[in-house]
Amino acid sequence: MSKTRLNIFLGKDEMHIEDMLKDLDPAPQYTELENGIFFYKQVDEKKPRWIEDFFNDVIDNPQLRNKTIQAAYLTEIEVAPGNNRTFAITFGFGRNLLKLENFEERFGIITTMNLIDKDKLRAIDYNSPMGNPKTRRVQLGKTSSINDFELDREKDLVKNMAGRLIDESFEDAKTVSGKQSLSIPFTCNIDNVHESLRVLYHIFSSEVYKEKFPGIDYTREVKDKNVLQQLDNQLLRLLNEYPNNQDGEVLIAITEILPDQNVNGFYYSKSTNIYHGIILSDVINVIREIFHNEITIETLKRETIAVIGDNGARHPHWKIYNCLITDLTFNGHQYVLNDGKWYEYEDNYAAEVNAYYNSALICDIPMPDCTLYPNAEKEGAYNIRAAQAREGAVKWDCELINPFNETPFELCDIFDRQTNSFIHVKKDTGSAALSHLFLQGSVSGELVRIDTVRKQILENKPEMKECINEHAFTASSYTIVYGIIEKDNPDSDRPKIPFFSRVSFRQIATTLTLCGYNVKLKSIKWR
Repeated sequence: MSKTRLNIFLGKDEMHIEDMLKDLDPAPQYTELENGIFFYKQVDEKKPRWIEDFFNDVIDNPQLRNKTIQAAYLTEIEVAPGNNRTFAITFGFGRNLLKLENFEERFGIITTMNLIDKDKLRAIDYNSPMGNPKTRRVQLGKTSSINDFELDREKDLVKNMAGRLIDESFEDAKTVSGKQSLSIPFTCNIDNVHESLRVLYHIFSSEVYKEKFPGIDYTREVKDKNVLQQLDNQLLRLLNEYPNNQDGEVLIAITEILPDQNVNGFYYSKSTNIYHGIILSDVINVIREIFHNEITIETLKRETIAVIGDNGARHPHWKIYNCLITDLTFNGHQYVLNDGKWYEYEDNYAAEVNAYYNSALICDIPMPDCTLYPNAEKEGAYNIRAAQAREGAVKWDCELINPFNETPFELCDIFDRQTNSFIHVKKDTGSAALSHLFLQGSVSGELVRIDTVRKQILENKPEMKECINEHAFTASSYTIVYGIIEKDNPDSDRPKIPFFSRVSFRQIATTLTLCGYNVKLKSIKWR
């Protein structure tokens, strides 16, 4: 019996064969078998676009037409007494026949993690939704442990995984991989596949993978359409009740770091007014005015925020929905909206992150408010003014250090000689900006411990000799302050930042604390 690589999907609980196929026209043909139904459909032959684009239809041979088969075998089996589950095995482009929302989103990857040797991984697909979202595929030349894949388990979402099989139930299989579906080579056929499917269900139901890959479940993207609808409904309620909502908060920010000096303002939706900052109340008022007080998810996903450059030109724009950030609790679970996608966090992990952030020390160094109206103050102008207002403060903003003739870096924005504090300042324009802020403090804190770096610091700023010694450095004598310029938080000294940013802060603050530094937060009002 030859080996066949099968792509296997598991239907959600209480889903039956009749729930699993898309409503297609024409509908797929089918053949009823003893233990299931085989569906198939031949997609119309298509002429490749390159024949027309490059050859100008000079070449038009029927043998060059694409022929595509979509096929899926659906079967419902008893996986435990009184518990029936539906499986789909697809062939060709058969996944296009399926209503994927009715299948378990993580069947493939969880089953894969339970099946494989944790030290013999071949490839991992993952993305980082924080800041400017990144998607990566890492494939190694030889099998290895997860530590070799540069995966940040607190920030990155594992989408797909492939590795060497260790489970003895499928000893004829060598390598398996999985995302929503499981891809596994089988020496089996229609006559004996059902027992293997039953075994796979029980492997999927195991939580062994949590011991093999700790932290892998901290974060997951929400795919369930019913849950997504409920979360969007809560989001709409918060927006429609704004600013009177009491049980949740919504922030707004674009998903990229913009050069501060090139931004002259923003346009919202179809409004012709220029706004000097991205303010949630302004966005809501514009939508209410244009669409007669009605805020819908469709409107949020259609209307945009556009940047106005110094030359008056409109730069690339972003959907309003993709700029909204909120943390919600639904059915006892923590959810976060970021860059247009909802994410669910493991309950204990979310509680740990929030507890760490809420216990972080608050900096009591007085700093002036940043002006917003009538014209938004640039970060550079604010840093100059803040340094001038504080006796003993030294401005470092835009002054770079390059002791190794490599990548220059900024020591901080302001150094406070009264308290030996490296103050880093950033406007809260989203998780990308905050991630940049926290990283800036981390890099600076690491480098300033090097003698060569301190030597250049003193060459550039002799007035810091009483605070920094070229030949000796004790981190515990210094404080790293993250000053966050923020709107809509008038009554709190603790900056109001999204959950994603709290994750970044905890990671970096923990590292800096282990180095000996004191780490503090500072809320700078943007009025």
